[in-house]
Amino acid sequence: RIVSTYPPKKCGIGTFSRDLATALGSFMGEIGSVRVAAIDNGDGPYAIPVDLTIEQYNPKSWRRVASIILTRAHEVTNPTVVLLQHEYGLDPGEKGNTHKGNNFVNIARIFQHGGLMTLTYLHTVPASPNDHQRRTIQDLAKYSDSLIVTTRSATDILASDTYQIDSSKLKHIDHGIRMHNPSQRGRLSIKKEYGLEEMLLITTLGLHSARKGIEFSIRAYTQFLKESCTEEQRENIVYLIAGQCHPDRRAQEYQAVINKTLKESKLRWCEAKEPS
Repeated sequence: RIVSTYPPKKCGIGTFSRDLATALGSFMGEIGSVRVAAIDNGDGPYAIPVDLTIEQYNPKSWRRVASIILTRAHEVTNPTVVLLQHEYGLDPGEKGNTHKGNNFVNIARIFQHGGLMTLTYLHTVPASPNDHQRRTIQDLAKYSDSLIVTTRSATDILASDTYQIDSSKLKHIDHGIRMHNPSQRGRLSIKKEYGLEEMLLITTLGLHSARKGIEFSIRAYTQFLKESCTEEQRENIVYLIAGQCHPDRRAQEYQAVINKTLKESKLRWCEAKEPS
């Protein structure tokens, strides 16, 4: 049982959960069926494996769906494992503001008290958390059987004095990368495909949002070219900003900030869409 955003919602965590559910579906003989409770903000309609929806801005809906999951788990003979895909931005507080909620903690508590194994996947581990961020992760550790992270540095941060989480609860699983044919998708092959084989390629990847600081990267890149590179070197360096803005309103507004910074930089730049 996965609790997460899910397509058709445009969300990196939702896409990640879809890929995970698809991969787990290849092991149905070992693990049984995979079902998803989708954190929803009018993003549907959904298809299987989504069989439940949580109203993102309604704490009662979070608790109600958690109770349904618990009831269904006790009606079947196979044990149910719950995987929470935690991200602060998905968890609204009582006043509807994002990043300030306790909904993930509340449903983790329900699952623990109901005897369900609960795993929490932490998509963000702040190195210098505020009080709410620290308390949230500490509470999730209390009510989860394991916390899963994608980097070794995250396990170090969680086990440090900042969070003081028992290292036995921490599991590191590298972030999966879809590579269907390594011979065709190698780094050098891709550069050659786009006419960049002789270029130094600098990249920023993933969904764009203000916390990524792309405007600062553009300014730093401009200064680097001006102060540290010869004319010939400048002609052989490309900065690729790959991806798109997160579909929420604030992130969409951030694209205007990126475009304004590019225009002010006096750099040569262009927009390119992925070839069909």
